[in-house]
Amino acid sequence: MDSERRMQKNENHIVVKALVKAKRKEEKAEKTVIRAGILCLCVLALAVFYMITAVFLSHHSSQYWTVMIHDPVMIILIAVLVYTFANLKNKKKSQDKAERDFDRLREDVIDRSSDIWQLQHSTADRETYYQHLMKEHNINLYHK
Repeated sequence: MDSERRMQKNENHIVVKALVKAKRKEEKAEKTVIRAGILCLCVLALAVFYMITAVFLSHHSSQYWTVMIHDPVMIILIAVLVYTFANLKNKKKSQDKAERDFDRLREDVIDRSSDIWQLQHSTADRETYYQHLMKEHNINLYHK
């Protein structure tokens, strides 16, 4: 009975570690998306600022397209903007995947909580784990 209890606690610990790891991965992906978005906005602002100062204020309105097409700085800024936008899109896909994986794991733990916490003495441990996860890692296992 004692070895069964230790094995049960070990399984609970593995589940908690997997949840915390998935949550950290999701949070890291969210921070990466925010950084990529800020970088994209900065490049966009720089491109707009350059376009206003170097193109619109310096040339006649009939020459705008010609000047933008032939200006190497403008072409580089547009290329960097396209790259940062594509990077942002890829980071967002990664974040969505991490979020789906975490939610799937969390829902699986919620659905199988009676199997995971099957021993009678574990119900108090379950509440302790739930409170710890909510307080320390912002993982809610009380409902889906």
